[in-house]
Amino acid sequence: MNLEIIRLEKTQISQAAETLMDAFRIEWENQEEVQEEEDFLLQILFQSTTVNDDEENYRSYWEAFLRYSQPLRHVYTTPEIKGVAAWIPPLGYPLDIWRCLEVGYYWGLVNSLSFFSDIYYIQNLKQPYWYLFALGVSKDYQRQGIGSALIQPILKRASCDGLPCHLLTHTEEGVKFYESNGFEVIKKFENPLKLEKTVTCWAMKKEP
Repeated sequence: MNLEIIRLEKTQISQAAETLMDAFRIEWENQEEVQEEEDFLLQILFQSTTVNDDEENYRSYWEAFLRYSQPLRHVYTTPEIKGVAAWIPPLGYPLDIWRCLEVGYYWGLVNSLSFFSDIYYIQNLKQPYWYLFALGVSKDYQRQGIGSALIQPILKRASCDGLPCHLLTHTEEGVKFYESNGFEVIKKFENPLKLEKTVTCWAMKKEP
């Protein structure tokens, strides 16, 4: 499938947030532990909730995510914004705490503080690497090769530069998808939640 892949522009953030809302709502409906993990920590840190409270908070979460990542110039989409792939470039991770505050991306602060073993692991990798921050395709366009097409620009660039690509995924379906794109599981984490629950996360890597 020959798809045109473009960089996301600032004026497209609102529409891209809608796409990510649609894509990840599907995953969270089947992964309540991930949802609970994010809400629980944000309530502790900021006495507020985001992604799961209502549509407005859910939208605000993704818009803040994109306000952080889009200026880095490695967020890719299609002309119709059917999906979004956001990458953090080499040396751009951990996230910049002050930029997170500036754009209102408060979950990024949780991320930067390394509450979980999987995030700590990614933050402490020694060599420069590309990090796939998020990849989502609107439910009406899934299983059409769009997700694979969206990550190709950086996979090719990383290969040319001799740099690895890393990511974290919380679903077995995600593991299978990324394996089909050349990634391999390098570590599996069971992050503790309240009430003796855990959430599973896989760290994956693609060699150049």
